[in-house]
Amino acid sequence: MSTVDLTPIDPPSPEKFAAAVVYYPWCRGRSAMVSAPVLILIGADDNVVSAASCREMVAQPHDGGAAIDLIVYPGAHHNFNFRVLTFPRWPGRWLEYNEAAAQDAEAKMRAFLSVHLGGTSPDQPTAK
Repeated sequence: MSTVDLTPIDPPSPEKFAAAVVYYPWCRGRSAMVSAPVLILIGADDNVVSAASCREMVAQPHDGGAAIDLIVYPGAHHNFNFRVLTFPRWPGRWLEYNEAAAQDAEAKMRAFLSVHLGGTSPDQPTAK
């Protein structure tokens, strides 16, 4: 999310990003002021990053900044969208694929990007 954060040091740059989609970000201590619309996708049972912290961040006033949409998937853990985990499991961290959450998150991401970036419908394949 740091690429779309609004801070006094890095003023908004509309040319930078038109939108951002972030899977299970670190939200604790972050500002809700962003320069482009953001979609956050996170599992409710994620014990690596906190869905509660993302809820708190999104609830902060962000007048003058872009919108932040938050989708929290009940029963989903960290890395819920990775069918095959390609790195070692972390001690004390639960990493688990969740097919329903992964499919819904992909559909939500495509719809969000379609709205904010234009182009094809989220249900249509991209032209080759």
